[in-house]
Amino acid sequence: MTYTAKAKSDAAETVLQFIDPVVEWLADGYEPPFNLFEYDGGDRWHHETHTGRDYSLLEAAQLLDELRDHEETDSGLWDGERNAKVVIRTMAAYTYGNTVLSHFETLIERIAGRAAELTEDLGDTPSAETLRTLVQTECNSFATS
Repeated sequence: MTYTAKAKSDAAETVLQFIDPVVEWLADGYEPPFNLFEYDGGDRWHHETHTGRDYSLLEAAQLLDELRDHEETDSGLWDGERNAKVVIRTMAAYTYGNTVLSHFETLIERIAGRAAELTEDLGDTPSAETLRTLVQTECNSFATS
């Protein structure tokens, strides 16, 4: 599995982790936040699940090459670190986290768009059960795309 595919899968898993508030916002007629850090516990989840990973130097190099569009550039995360290996591995961990956040935002936008289409088609806000199914379906589709 590529790092891109893994990040998409992790983004879908993250949406499912926060499915209750996502469905609540949609059921109330609002778009859910696109920023994971606006969800209660989102910051902790992200750091424990995505940026808290450890990579070998080779894995870090491969990840940074593949996910270069989301490369972490905040040198404050490794400022003062003298070991280049630690710097590269830290950069890789946060680059992966950035990629997951980007895919999370894309997926939430997609879900909000589909919910809006469904609401328009029905002429009314769909039930929470229907919205939950929509979120699950979109997450499954996104994770395998």
